[in-house]
Amino acid sequence: MGAEGRTTTRRWRGRLPFAANGDGEEEEEECDVFSGRWVRDEAARPLYREADCPYIPAQLACEAHGRPETAYQRWRWQPRGCALPAFDAAAMLDRLRGKRVMFVGDSLGRGQFTSLVCLLLAAVPDPAARSFATSPDQQRSVFTAAAYNATVEFYWAPFLLQSNADNAAVHRISDRMVRRGSIGHHGRHWEGADVIVFNTYLWWCTGLQFRIL
Repeated sequence: MGAEGRTTTRRWRGRLPFAANGDGEEEEEECDVFSGRWVRDEAARPLYREADCPYIPAQLACEAHGRPETAYQRWRWQPRGCALPAFDAAAMLDRLRGKRVMFVGDSLGRGQFTSLVCLLLAAVPDPAARSFATSPDQQRSVFTAAAYNATVEFYWAPFLLQSNADNAAVHRISDRMVRRGSIGHHGRHWEGADVIVFNTYLWWCTGLQFRIL
């Protein structure tokens, strides 16, 4: 807070992997990017359009299934006390050069993975420079940016442990069952990843009981 009680707004200069500072400086500046609020941004949003991203699965294609309004696409995160620079797909891929990013968990993680892939397409517009593959059982999807030797992946494991919900296409939250101590069953697939994003809370917190083998 300033001397007159006003909030001081600073430009973020940290080393965010998803953004590039316009002035090219790499100075660290204290800013809690996790404390803030969502604000409407009609000018710069959306960062990509559903019709321009060929990798959106049917269950996430809102416009294709008739959603009439797109206001939900026009929000951005505004931290308190600093301003984030615009997302830069090329800068993020450059930071991820030679690395492997993996989203592990449930459908929320799949949505986050899909959104990130659609954002990164701006840096690899040539279809020959990228690839996208999904395993026959739909448990794993891999996006590859060849020029950067970088991959972004999704792996379906709603409990992380082995469970009766491991089928990515046919599963349900009721009658849940997990196998105790079985983290390695799925864990072997994400060994060696440079960045892992886990999201499984919904499956652990929904319902009063589940069985443990």
